[in-house]
Amino acid sequence: GALLAPSARAQDGLSSGALYEAGPSGRYLMGGDWLFRLDTADQGVRSRFMRTTSTGGWLPVKVPNAWNAQDTSNESMSGSIGWYRKDFRLSSRNRRMSWVLRFESVNYRARFWLNGKPIGSNTGAYLPFEIRIPASALKRTGTNRLVVRVDSRRLPTDFPPSGLTTGTNLPTGGWWNYGGILREVYLRKVDRVDFNTVVARPELACATCDASVL
Repeated sequence: GALLAPSARAQDGLSSGALYEAGPSGRYLMGGDWLFRLDTADQGVRSRFMRTTSTGGWLPVKVPNAWNAQDTSNESMSGSIGWYRKDFRLSSRNRRMSWVLRFESVNYRARFWLNGKPIGSNTGAYLPFEIRIPASALKRTGTNRLVVRVDSRRLPTDFPPSGLTTGTNLPTGGWWNYGGILREVYLRKVDRVDFNTVVARPELACATCDASVL
């Protein structure tokens, strides 16, 4: 398929490869500038932040990002809502390719839109996860806009749970509730076939026979 100029991908902040060696090929680190805005009143969905084109109210940030890293207040510990935006172009227009977004850590609940269309959600901060981009939401030419809504407010059933308070009704815990995209993000190219789970089972001559694992 036709390739975009390397300078165009660099302008988007995408760089080929990953920060760790293990893992699938075809990864692009989504670095460069992102945009961010707080949504303490939870009005972003109603105001259609996922579809806005203006940069008014948005601030440039780098990802990974914890929006409350410098805020040690009780309100910060209790959590809030923040939105992230990232514009990017694909490295290949080949329609045979499909594309996956990989997030190494987002705290805590996240919803995702691409070009204004919902593409997935995730709950949990401590395991990486992937969002396969539907072909109907993807622009193979031109600019794609990724929007992520992150809600760091915790429930008693979350891990670690919230709702633990002192006698003065203040949030407590042996951890700090950092809100945001806390580790790197990747765009991953898939050439027709992709594996997300692999199970290896041995075939032994008998249940008590010796075996070697290399």
